Amino acid sequence: MSANHLAPAPTLWERVTAGELEAPDGWDTYPAPGCHTEVSNRLLTELFSTGGHPTLQYWRKAWWHYVGTHWEEVDEDEVRKPIWQRLNEVTYVKQTPDGEQHKQWLPSRAKVTDLLEPTRLSVLTPASVEAPTWVGGGKQPAPALIAMRNGLFDHRRRELHPHTPQWFNTWALPFEYDPEAVATRWEQFLGEVFEHDKAGALLLQEWAGYLISGRLDLQKMLLIIGVPGGGKSVIASTLEALMGGSANVANPSMADFGGRFTLDQLRGKPLAIFGDASDTGEHNKVVVERLKNITGEGAVSVDIKGRPMWTGKLPTRFTIISNQVPKFLDASSAVQRRAMAVYLTRSFQGAPDKDLPRKLERELPGIFNWALEGLDRLNRNNGRFTTPDTQQEVLEDLEELGSPLRAFFKETYTLTGNDEDSIDDSDVYDDYTRWCTRNGFGRSQLSKTKFRVEVNAMALEGVKRGQVKATGSRVIRGIRLQQGARAPEFLPKTAA
Repeated sequence: MSANHLAPAPTLWERVTAGELEAPDGWDTYPAPGCHTEVSNRLLTELFSTGGHPTLQYWRKAWWHYVGTHWEEVDEDEVRKPIWQRLNEVTYVKQTPDGEQHKQWLPSRAKVTDLLEPTRLSVLTPASVEAPTWVGGGKQPAPALIAMRNGLFDHRRRELHPHTPQWFNTWALPFEYDPEAVATRWEQFLGEVFEHDKAGALLLQEWAGYLISGRLDLQKMLLIIGVPGGGKSVIASTLEALMGGSANVANPSMADFGGRFTLDQLRGKPLAIFGDASDTGEHNKVVVERLKNITGEGAVSVDIKGRPMWTGKLPTRFTIISNQVPKFLDASSAVQRRAMAVYLTRSFQGAPDKDLPRKLERELPGIFNWALEGLDRLNRNNGRFTTPDTQQEVLEDLEELGSPLRAFFKETYTLTGNDEDSIDDSDVYDDYTRWCTRNGFGRSQLSKTKFRVEVNAMALEGVKRGQVKATGSRVIRGIRLQQGARAPEFLPKTAA
């Protein structure tokens, strides 16, 4: 059994089979094969219920089974198997000219398939419902509960509640809540790697709290950039362990993130860690759109091999690890606006603690308490994350790499947002051409037509294309040339 699972209370069938309960009258006599709804109801009561609550759900074109701490998606064959086994044990009553006769039920593929339809409808959770949610009533608000090994933890009240299949959640943490647990070695490690940027440690703590909470509403992602041996991989592996390991955490490649079936691995996963984001691959635009949509809580369509397409909101938050700032081509800079970042400057390659991952794994309950402190601070600050000292430089690099056009405008002009401040767009394009050559963007320079389209797409406040009515000339409004931004030989000639 996975560390993320607890055996749920046994079903009625399991208890009778184990001899814990005496079989009720008529236990092995079922409705006839043609009575699909009646047979389905019997099966749900005997095979897929515990404590009077269903342990089977059908949600967004997939079957989900309760595993004691949370719900997991299961293949349809795992639903068919116990149905087949139970029906192979039972008989039904058939009326004949000679009176009632007990006939073997004799399951077949067709018979079981006929039963799946009423079963599916009986346990259907509407596709519009977002997990986590209550499916059978409950008092605790959904956002406050974190499923852990020893119960459902209300992080606002610091209370544990018993596990129940009424709480439809797709992931759980594999360790117990212990209010006395500490994380001495973890905090020592953070003191070392964030010695240059104490605010960076606070951001990481708040991010960890945001992850364990399951929240999506702040629409943020975290970039951890830094030198080799600077602690990035330790932070990544600790966040992964905190969130339940591979059962709950996806590790996609940024180079492959634009692929057709890549999003399938994110379904039901609260965290995705990109281990090396320096190469965004040939699908850069698709990667950017997916990062924006998922971080922005938008619905996405997910291709699943051999199955119908799945559409819904993914519960995934992104942590991006890289030695260098990744290049996300995004004229609007939406990815950059949703990014938070920290830069690690100190390398520990010369003196690594090879036993550190094992030490930190033993501290997971304490690291959880450390993350709770970060979550509390985040809530006190109304959802505003602490800004690290090293963040601004990283985000500036991210913007310049992702939208050289925005960087060009910010470096070359004063952005006034005033329509009366304007420059002929041909002069602006000439400035842009020289800027690209000077800054190494010559190969990615936009054509003049594309340039004109992207000026509005980059969404710089108050900066937009326009036209002078009197002359018909095209201009870009809301900008003034900065002092010294253009070499003297390129300045407009003045009359003698």
